[in-house]
Amino acid sequence: MEKYEITYLTTPTDKGENVEKSIKELDGSVVESIDIGVKELAYPVNKLTEARFVSVIFNISPEDLNNLDKKLAQDKSIIRFILIKALRARKEVKERRFKKDKPIIVEKLSAKTEPEVQPAPQKEPEEEKEEKVVIEPAVVKKPAKIKVKVEKVPEPEIKKPKIKPDEESLSSDELDKKLKELVED
Repeated sequence: MEKYEITYLTTPTDKGENVEKSIKELDGSVVESIDIGVKELAYPVNKLTEARFVSVIFNISPEDLNNLDKKLAQDKSIIRFILIKALRARKEVKERRFKKDKPIIVEKLSAKTEPEVQPAPQKEPEEEKEEKVVIEPAVVKKPAKIKVKVEKVPEPEIKKPKIKPDEESLSSDELDKKLKELVED
């Protein structure tokens, strides 16, 4: 038996127990199941803007893996899934924070202010053998603006062939006669 990991998306109301049930039906064993929770999707998938993320680490024989993959692809409750071979089991899952969850603090420096410079560290007596590392702030310069000239490439001309009629144009009466002749044959 090999160790694999599947991460999948379901509807926000679904608990996602279908996957664990499918694994057990194929003589596999679930090592760890993590419900990450309901998150907002970057773009709508199947007209859904939110989905429940679930990650499962499990053991299954490689022969049964293809059967599991086919079963999950046919399951209507699973929106998307990715199945990978797990190199090692997770020891600890850290809580992930998304950009909208944490505040963004932006500080602007005016052109007149100078960056603060810390004084150089003073030497301590030689009795202490520990070394202290002091990191001084670096002055960040703005990148230079580069102007790029974009030349417009002319589109190639497409010449349409002129179609010459084999015969002269026929009146509507003549067309009706010809159609009747063709239909009768």
